[in-house]
Amino acid sequence: MDEILDLMPGARNCVRGYAFIEEGQKVLLWLDRTGKMDPLVVRAIALACEEVGAETHILSSHVNVNRLGEPISPLVFSAMEAADVLITALELENAATVDNLAFAHFLKRIGKPCVALICPTPALLASPWAQFPTELLWSIFQKTAERAQAGKDDTFHLTAPNGTDLRGRLSFQSGFKTNQPPRGWMFFPSGDMAEHPESPVNGTVVFDQMEGFMGHLKEPVRLTVEDHWVTRVEGGKEAKWLEHLMDRFEKGRYFCEVAIGVHPKAPVPEGLQNRAPDTILFRRAGSYHAAVGNWAWIPEADSLLHWDGGCLDCTFSVGGETLIDSGHCTILDDPEIRELASRFGNPDELLGRDP
Repeated sequence: MDEILDLMPGARNCVRGYAFIEEGQKVLLWLDRTGKMDPLVVRAIALACEEVGAETHILSSHVNVNRLGEPISPLVFSAMEAADVLITALELENAATVDNLAFAHFLKRIGKPCVALICPTPALLASPWAQFPTELLWSIFQKTAERAQAGKDDTFHLTAPNGTDLRGRLSFQSGFKTNQPPRGWMFFPSGDMAEHPESPVNGTVVFDQMEGFMGHLKEPVRLTVEDHWVTRVEGGKEAKWLEHLMDRFEKGRYFCEVAIGVHPKAPVPEGLQNRAPDTILFRRAGSYHAAVGNWAWIPEADSLLHWDGGCLDCTFSVGGETLIDSGHCTILDDPEIRELASRFGNPDELLGRDP
């Protein structure tokens, strides 16, 4: 019993602070059959739902690869439609259900919130990342968005020591706008702010980590982006693999996403131990990630593919306002953020990046 008690603060964060589940609501908890989501985590989430008086139903189905647009069973969609709130508990490589174009369009149609669990182990659900005060995280999001929109214009500039040098525009329509819960879809724990870059988008993006590969790539993947499209892919075997993947899909070379990480407690060691850096690793404060393929809310970006890669340390500015400076998330120094953090503990500890 003591073990599950350690998980309950994180589970309550998910249920109350992200999904805003209320008494009487019907919650669907969707699992796959890989066994990679620890049963104790599922039990803790279900218990947190029951604590608020919600009715929880657990559905288990086969694995579909969301990033490749593989179809989801109509039976699963029917169960989702009957629920008030969705919580997905899939293996990390499939956790980004919103990257499945059919799922994203379905979710938009039914207008119900969906939280995607990316803490598959008891240790992660009990970690400072999962138990981070939600009010503080939402304030970090809001302050970052405000600073970005206070710049002289909407142009962004992304650079990194690995050779990344990308410029474009932000429309402030996604992660820099809809950054307060409850949202249509979000990871738990969260920690990144993503946008569809607006034209003109040009430059070089280099991936040190990439979906489908564990840890650091043997050789970085270098993408040349010209007017929103990847025109060149350079690197070793991983680069050839990505180029082949993009060319299998219509509009697979469309450069669809740029994002920064702002969560100081997203754990790097655990993030490097799986083949899904777009879950744990790229929530990390000071990181960036980018993607090719679909962006579900843009009609011209309707590829079935969505594939991410990124880097742990970058510099990112919007309109001359520096949001990340050489891997440091500058908003974490904001006096109002530090004052709010002091309500929950030592600001130096709460806002300092863990190893």
